[in-house]
Amino acid sequence: MPRMRVIAASRLEGLGEIPRSTEGHAVDALDAVEACGPDAENKPKAVLVMFSHRWLRPIWPDPEGMAHPDSVDHTKAKAMVQWAKWFKWWRIFGAGREFVNGVTVDPDLQVFFWVDFSCVNQLDPGPDMAALPAYVSACAEVLIFQTKDYDSRAWTQVELMLAFAFMTVGDKLFVISPGFQHRRQRRVTFTRYRVPDPLRGK
Repeated sequence: MPRMRVIAASRLEGLGEIPRSTEGHAVDALDAVEACGPDAENKPKAVLVMFSHRWLRPIWPDPEGMAHPDSVDHTKAKAMVQWAKWFKWWRIFGAGREFVNGVTVDPDLQVFFWVDFSCVNQLDPGPDMAALPAYVSACAEVLIFQTKDYDSRAWTQVELMLAFAFMTVGDKLFVISPGFQHRRQRRVTFTRYRVPDPLRGK
């Protein structure tokens, strides 16, 4: 099984975009966890987050590798960076201490995303896709980038089903929309979300 790879929110901020896997910006997930180290309660300072989304510029087939998950103005990358900053603040200073269990409150908390375009080998995605249940189970949180067609996509439905099945917090998902900004929102709105049937997706 291929080793799980993740990309740091800080790297996304520096790049200003979601990079392709072949650019080499993703790192080994275990190496990231070990590099960040544990907090005083032996919880990892590295928080792994599964990013679930619809690609905004899909092309199929795509022999030239021109498809991209983000918009030309990098809407997703910006929102991911903002969410990572918000999550760290919310977890340490906001209401996140009450609702998120098992995640560090150390000031050195670092967010790493598993996002398919950066962390799955785009030249040979099969092995990484087969390992998706293991990757999902290693994540502490799920972040959904909500677009109007998100719920109708079979693949995103599979991701949510796997999160529900293999994650201890798979029934509690964070959802953001284009333009999300970190404004020290202390509380989040909770809504019920039915686990979808991927067979009904497109």
